[in-house]
Order: sequence, then C-alpha cells, then structure tokens
Amino acid sequence: MIWKRGLLAEAGGQGRKIRYTAYYWDMKGLEKSAGTFSNKKTADKAWQNAEAKVAEGRLGDPRRGRQTFKRYVLETWLPNHEIEAITRQSYTYVIHKHLIPEFGEMRMIDILPEHVREWVATLKKNGVSPATIKYAKVLLSAIFTTALNDQVTYLHPCRGVKVPTVPQKPRVIITPEQFDVLYAELPDVESQLLMETGIETGLRWGELTELRVKDLSTRSRILTVEKGRRYRHGTLSAYTAGRCRCEHCRAAFAIYRAGRRSNGQDKPRTPRTRETDGHISADWFRRQVWKPALEKADLGLHVRIHDLRHAHASWLLAGGADLQVVKERLGHASIATPEKYLHTLDTADETALDAFSRIRNRSAR
Repeated sequence: MIWKRGLLAEAGGQGRKIRYTAYYWDMKGLEKSAGTFSNKKTADKAWQNAEAKVAEGRLGDPRRGRQTFKRYVLETWLPNHEIEAITRQSYTYVIHKHLIPEFGEMRMIDILPEHVREWVATLKKNGVSPATIKYAKVLLSAIFTTALNDQVTYLHPCRGVKVPTVPQKPRVIITPEQFDVLYAELPDVESQLLMETGIETGLRWGELTELRVKDLSTRSRILTVEKGRRYRHGTLSAYTAGRCRCEHCRAAFAIYRAGRRSNGQDKPRTPRTRETDGHISADWFRRQVWKPALEKADLGLHVRIHDLRHAHASWLLAGGADLQVVKERLGHASIATPEKYLHTLDTADETALDAFSRIRNRSAR
C-alpha cells in the first residue's frame, strides 16, 4: 500500500508484504517522497516531518524560527551569499570556530540579546582578541539581519550588544623616499614594473595580475580594471587558488586526492611544484621577490604588497585630491573608507592625478 496524505492506494499484488510510502508537497507544489515504511504510523510521521521542514522555509510561517542556528547558517545563509572565495573562507572559519559552538543547537527564535552578551563575555574571558570578537559579532549580526528580513526571526539579538574596544593602531604609510629605496632592490624590471603599476594605480593584487594590454586605452589614457577571477564554490580552484575551506571545497579536494591515490599516483609523493593558470602567484612573489627586497632595503617597517594600495590613497590625499575622487579611483563603497588615509603624510594642496605625480616624484628632485 502507499500512504499518501491519508489516502491508501494498492502497491502490489496479492501475497506481497504491505509497504507504505509517505508523500508530501514541497514549496514549489511538487510531490516528493519522504521514504517507504513498513507501517502506516511511521509513514504518517515521515510526511508530517517533511512538510514541517518545508514550512520552515516558507515566509510568514512561525515554524521557520524553530530551525536551529546551525541548520539555518550552513544550509540557507552561507550557501546563498554571493561573496568572494577568500571572504567565504574567513566566514566559514569564524562560523565553525566561534558561532556554532555557542549557538549551533539553539533555535533561531530562542536566541536573545542576553545570550549574545554572555557569548561576548565568554570569548573575552577565554582570551580572544577584541578584534576577533568584533569580527565574529559583525558576522553574527549579518546573519540575523538576513534572518530578520526573511521573517525567520522577529528580533535582532545583536542590537544594543557592545563588544570590547579594539585598540586603534597608528596607520604607517610607506613614503615616496622609502618606496624608491625598495624599488631599487627589486630583482628585475618586470618586478619593478609590476610594483610601480601597483603604487601608481592602487590596484589589488588580483586586479594587477588580471591586467591585459587591451585594458589600457592609449588614446584616452584610461585603464579599465576588471575584478579578479572568481572561483565556483565546491571546486579544486576554490580550494587551492580561492583558499576556501568550507565543507564543499574540502570534499572536492579530498575526492580528487583519493582518486589519484586509488590510481596509484602520488606514491611515493614527488616534490611539489607550483602550478598556476598563467598568473603570478601572490605567495611565490611574496617569498621570492618581495621579502628579499624588503630585507635588502632595510626600511625599518613591515610593508605588505597590499600596503601599496594604502600608500596610493594616502599620497593622493596628501597632495590635495578630493575624497570622492579617491573613493571612485579605489572602488570603495563608502567615502568613510578613504577618510582613514587623511593626514598620514604631511604635504600641501592641489587635485587628483597632478597632485599624486607631484608627491610621487618628489624624491627625484
């Protein structure tokens, strides 16, 4: 027999063992099976549970808030957010390290501000840094903002909850004179050209390595920048180049490695060689080019490749460039971001690129 929402139907000929298949309707109105069982009571329970789970994903249904925090985050929130691979990696780590151990088994509707305050106090007591606590709380707040907008919950438990103050470190910007010393220590003209392009455009590493001749219009002198390559979730590229360590990307890599081992490959494992898709590896450039040049330059401060982007913004503002111009050049979403670079260098007044050229070349005078 088939148990169908209270309806019994013939499921086989005479003498066969009676079995009951539980059916339910999903959110799209399609009929789905919740399994086949030996008795009607179990089948009843199966389709009722299946429909309850469907109801948890239906707007306006109060049962949506009864799902656990872990289930909502891992099955709904994280997979459906369009974010960069490196950001997904960071989110996944913080979720598993700091959020799920505390809130994982709690129902979404049961999480209150008092629980968040207790969680913040516990992190502080365990020696977690203020910066990490702030980042974890921002992520938790983003999760509940989405849940609130989607009517999963009707209370935002992060609002009004304070975190420890993060000490503000003074921003140290490499000066034009220091950059020229570092530039002279780069081993070849290709490295010098790459870093000079970085300091004079403020591009991120991914944007720098994606540049092509066609991106530069010699007539208009405009450089068109495209976002760095994005990697699909749950692929080898996402695990290796995108550095994502979520469940799907780890599984993709594990399956790949298991397949190689089963075919007798990697036994014994030969020394690894770095494979790229034609782009300069950030890790290779950092270890083989950037760090040796920094040691030779002996600037007395630690400078990352990304700090050239900060220097670009700071030099522009020090030369008198408008905040809005700097915001648009660097692709910032808010004008508050370039404000951080104000007064990091002592210089005079003028505008945008002319101002930048004057600051950039002052050491050559």
